[in-house]
Amino acid sequence: IDGAVINIGVDNPIDLTGAGDPMTLTGLSMSDADGAITYSATTPEAVFVGGTLTVNVAQAAGVYTGSFDITADYQ
Repeated sequence: IDGAVINIGVDNPIDLTGAGDPMTLTGLSMSDADGAITYSATTPEAVFVGGTLTVNVAQAAGVYTGSFDITADYQ
């Protein structure tokens, strides 16, 4: 329904694993500060997630992966 509010949330923190010791990603937040978007049938909505990565001393170079959940609550 056009104009419906969708509340979006993201899990915190997550661990990234890979070539060396795990690294922690914290402070995950949405590009929309209040975590809510208004649905439009004609305009797509982009949502971006950012956070802070804690890199350990002498962290091994390589690829690290992890995952997190994003929830959407349609009002």
